[in-house]
Amino acid sequence: MEAFMPDNSQIAVAVQADIDALRERFPRTSDLYLEACSIMFFRYGLTPTTNALYQFVRKGSMSVPNEALRRFWSDLRERARPDASGPSPTRRSASCSQLSRLSSLNIRRDSVSINTSVVPKAIDVMSRP
Repeated sequence: MEAFMPDNSQIAVAVQADIDALRERFPRTSDLYLEACSIMFFRYGLTPTTNALYQFVRKGSMSVPNEALRRFWSDLRERARPDASGPSPTRRSASCSQLSRLSSLNIRRDSVSINTSVVPKAIDVMSRP
């Protein structure tokens, strides 16, 4: 990721055009700033900053892009956080039941064979607490 660089006019023009196109879809200033963060970060690989956002959107006070940045990074962290809790015992039991039904099958399709001999081992591993 690189920070917004105003001397790269081609990228700046493209970002500005994308943000201008969003103005009708996002009439609320805070929503527009949040979408501008996403455009800069995901589409152009630019790290959004308060000043860069304000240069592109030019709407509201300087606290609005600052709040949008806080929300953007918070949402991104939340979505990127892995769920380490693992499956619940109920879901694990249901998965084991499905696997045991599959263990008696020998599935063949277009000369591709799925070896189900590993299913009993998987059931054993999944059923452990």
